[in-house]
Amino acid sequence: MILAALLGLSTAEARKTSNLRKLQGNSDRKMKAPCTLVLRLEQFEDHSDAYEWDCELDPSDGAGVVSFPDTKFKKDEFESGASTLFGDVTIDTNGKAAIKGNPVFGRREKKNKGRNLAVLGNRSVLAIRVVGLDIATTASETVISEEIFGTTGADQFNLKTGYTQCSNGDLNFLPTPDEPA
Repeated sequence: MILAALLGLSTAEARKTSNLRKLQGNSDRKMKAPCTLVLRLEQFEDHSDAYEWDCELDPSDGAGVVSFPDTKFKKDEFESGASTLFGDVTIDTNGKAAIKGNPVFGRREKKNKGRNLAVLGNRSVLAIRVVGLDIATTASETVISEEIFGTTGADQFNLKTGYTQCSNGDLNFLPTPDEPA
């Protein structure tokens, strides 16, 4: 990596170069394992964008990332990080790959079969302000409520708005009703 710094390469570029050295002499070969397709999207100042599909190689194929510059995969043709490609490829020393023949496309197997971690809908959240015998938190109940739920509207970005925005409105945190036991 020191050589990478001297040459002005980023750590990622240095890793890619190092991994490609392992691949040299192995071009025009059949892959041993499927690679995982990853969408690389570049956005420009004029709000235009460009994309390219890369493939993360399995360690049995030398690891690293190769790109497919001459393929015409559509941006929404695969699921980035989940779709796989398997077949004969030619990889040059610059990390560019060309697909030969008819590749097989599939999906990466889930390691946690049967477990769906998606949480949607309205979820109740309980915020607790702890007060000890000789110490208390410095934030009042009102401040804590504002920072988590935005109850007064003074805090425009808080836990509730962050999750609601990131989930496109599919996950909403609501305060647990303050009901005496």
